[in-house]
Amino acid sequence: MPAAFGLIKGLDRSKVRGCETRRMGHRQPRGKNIRPCRARQNQLTQIKKSIMDPITASTTFATIVGLVCNFRSERGDREALSHREFIEWLEYHRHEQIKEIICNTLHLQTEVDQLLRANHAEILQAVNRANVLLTDVLARLDAFAPLANRIAPARNVSDQAISILKQLRDSGAPEVAMLKYIGGFQLSPFGYGNTGGAMELSDPLFAEDDLNTLVEAGLLRPRMSSRGDMFYGITRAAVQLLDTIKK
Repeated sequence: MPAAFGLIKGLDRSKVRGCETRRMGHRQPRGKNIRPCRARQNQLTQIKKSIMDPITASTTFATIVGLVCNFRSERGDREALSHREFIEWLEYHRHEQIKEIICNTLHLQTEVDQLLRANHAEILQAVNRANVLLTDVLARLDAFAPLANRIAPARNVSDQAISILKQLRDSGAPEVAMLKYIGGFQLSPFGYGNTGGAMELSDPLFAEDDLNTLVEAGLLRPRMSSRGDMFYGITRAAVQLLDTIKK
């Protein structure tokens, strides 16, 4: 999400529709700011407040991304799409609040333009990965687990993958090393030149697959040593995830 997502620009009075300036029997003096009607001001105030709410902000972000994908699907693979056409599309489909947020949020129009120019297939793939990760997280929270497991019973982030993250965090080491040898391998916490004991794995056959899944989810950061050994560094997002699920 853009860092400036919550910064609201001043209202462009020339674009205000359905609002008229109150005149007390005389012409508004030049140089004075013309204020939009109270209903319009209240609407923008509510938008500002909602953006500051983390839950509403995340929901709005997901809604904008979803609507951009729908808009791109309807228009095909045209290269000339811009936020202006997208805003007209939002207005036609009566997504008024989303339109107002885009029009009155600093730099958001530029971000929408970049999203519209991005490869549509890659965007859909990224959205799908985000949805899978979100479902995995919700499935591990007591309040949402029954619903998440009914809707998407197949998890992408396995229990073993979560266990690897927990063992790495609890070890205090910044990385986990995959040390291969003839006849097998082991995962060991690694940091500051020292290698800890082997991690416990419930399903060793899929350990490497679990590591790749954690990398794709942004929970581990991979690197290869000069000898070809793979190391995976824990990310801040991984620690925040573990703090959230607390299992």
